[in-house]
Amino acid sequence: MADEPTNDLELILPAGFRENLSEAERRLLRAAPKGELAVCGPNADDKAPANDPAKADGWGSEREIRADLIRWLCVDQEASRRIDARGVRVYGAKVTGELDLSVVVVPFPLSLSRCRLIADCNLQYLKIVALYLDGSFTRSVNADGTDVRGSVFFRNGFSARGEVRLSSAQIGGVLDCDGGSFKNPSGLALNADGAEVRGYVFLRHASAEGEVILLRARIGNNLECDGGEFRNPNGRALNADSAEIIGNVFLGYGFSADGEVSLVEAKIEGSLDCTDAVFRNRSGYALNAIRAEIKGEFF
Repeated sequence: MADEPTNDLELILPAGFRENLSEAERRLLRAAPKGELAVCGPNADDKAPANDPAKADGWGSEREIRADLIRWLCVDQEASRRIDARGVRVYGAKVTGELDLSVVVVPFPLSLSRCRLIADCNLQYLKIVALYLDGSFTRSVNADGTDVRGSVFFRNGFSARGEVRLSSAQIGGVLDCDGGSFKNPSGLALNADGAEVRGYVFLRHASAEGEVILLRARIGNNLECDGGEFRNPNGRALNADSAEIIGNVFLGYGFSADGEVSLVEAKIEGSLDCTDAVFRNRSGYALNAIRAEIKGEFF
């Protein structure tokens, strides 16, 4: 009886999925039509060691969800119309295989919290309501050209080992990377070249190894990096050349950069606050704001 379909999504599953569903996949299929959180571990406690995605190598196969199943939920018209408006919400799963949602229109949010994504993510030109990867561990994430009606969340312990790309992305809400970790020491850690974010960009208490690029980005409110640690000692730690920030820029209160912070020709409608910040660069400028326009105050 346990292997028989128990809801509408299971009834329309392709045979290849139905024959070998994991417990986590069953929980997802049951939760998605109700807009509920599919808890794939013992609980939804962020502080529980069993929910630490850094230790996901020790998670059993019962916590695995195939990336292709998530794609099916988003792409298949019959499946996606059965998903609640609150979207696909997964907690504490190991996502196996490449998550490929490139050039897909998803009519609901996708939330993968405290998950371990084993392979790279391809989200190029994805159109979606909102994207949550709170506390998840990923490899590279390519979201170039993504159009997100709401917000993008790479926060609360999010960790990427490889480049996170948001080049030319359109984000209607906020880009929230508070407490996130972006590591790609030999290249770009976070690349939002030419992105447009209509709300805030938060990188408070975030850490980056590799260059963070906001080149030519347009930010509709504040850029806040207080307490962040950006390291790229052989180049630029933060590149916001020609960026347009409608609000304030906060690079203070524990912010530290090892490598150049470049704001060349940036336009800041508010103030630039570097109170209690540390800027280091062994081979050139530590803070470079040549030809920048700051309409407010410079602290």
